[in-house]
Amino acid sequence: MFEGFSISESGKLKIDDLVIDNPFFSQEKLIGLTKINEKKQLLLSSSSFFIQENQHFIFIVQDITSINQKDNIIKEQNTKLRDISWYQSHLLRAPLAKIMGIVKLLEDGIISDESEKEFLLKAIYESSTELDKVIHDIVNKT
Repeated sequence: MFEGFSISESGKLKIDDLVIDNPFFSQEKLIGLTKINEKKQLLLSSSSFFIQENQHFIFIVQDITSINQKDNIIKEQNTKLRDISWYQSHLLRAPLAKIMGIVKLLEDGIISDESEKEFLLKAIYESSTELDKVIHDIVNKT
């Protein structure tokens, strides 16, 4: 029903009676309080229009608290995924590349000196320990 019109008058109105010459539309985000002092994030949408040269207003208030909470959760998850991607491409690959290089040297028999082999085995252990730490860090981020 249109404001200011009786039921019988509003039934006779047509869409042509609704004139939107210079429509006004606005949206504002606000913080509101419930009866129990809970903060709620609100979206206030307002618009004006004319019916037979009379200006009318519509105000709609929506609680967007849960939408914003879900949006924040998604942003946090995206940040974690970017961090994991960086870990994988930088921190995870470095010790793995060291291990692979040392193993290749040992496989090819290029290193024959026992003290050098011991040094390389220690380097493999250190790189694998570093790799294990990076993997734990990734798991803890998820």
